[in-house]
Amino acid sequence: MKLYCFSYAGGSAMVYSKWKEMINKSIEIVPVELPGRGNRFSEELCDNMEDLIDDIYIKLEKQFIEEEYMLYGHSMGSWIVYYLTKRIEEKGIRLPKRLFLSGKEAPHITKNDIVHYKLNNKEFIEKIYDLGGTSRELLENKEILEIYIPILKNDYKVIETCKYKAHEKAFNFDITIFNGTKDTLTEEDINAWSKYTSKNFNTYNFDGGHFFIHDYAKQMLDIIYDQTKKYNKEQCLVMTN
Repeated sequence: MKLYCFSYAGGSAMVYSKWKEMINKSIEIVPVELPGRGNRFSEELCDNMEDLIDDIYIKLEKQFIEEEYMLYGHSMGSWIVYYLTKRIEEKGIRLPKRLFLSGKEAPHITKNDIVHYKLNNKEFIEKIYDLGGTSRELLENKEILEIYIPILKNDYKVIETCKYKAHEKAFNFDITIFNGTKDTLTEEDINAWSKYTSKNFNTYNFDGGHFFIHDYAKQMLDIIYDQTKKYNKEQCLVMTN
């Protein structure tokens, strides 16, 4: 079973590189690199959700068709997973067995926050620092900022200009939510994801802020493995029959 993983704003596929060593061998972690970063750094950034989903779907369609898989996303990655799953369903190909999401409110919830991507760099950097997960030393390194800030602002634009596309019916598979209790998300934000599934909906809370996934990766992966064992049993039954 493959687990395709999507990062938060400004992140790259490398965020999940250590997960490969922590997860049970029955699950293969597949970090998905977005354009404009990592090994795709030379490519242009996608500054809107529609184009970004186009890019991801085209690259992964064949894999989705050929074998069972699940999807995970953190923060911006959660919305990428949602819109990618909608696209997969529209195309009529194999759907994921389960979604794992964290660090983001359900896509139909409107937040009346400031538009971050339009802030000047100084204000933007302060907002990013307040969110946590990025050291002051990094944000004071001008050479790094010249590369990092355009990517991060681009990703915030993807999120803040994304127009919600309603889902007419709930997905026919389970959804699991991971949450940091010190993050800014409310219980309503988290539980609102339950409307997107007609199957099981589970939430797990961890003592951390927005980037709790770095401190609790092993615990999260143990939960993912535990919730995936039933799919392995189903596959064994199919093969023996």
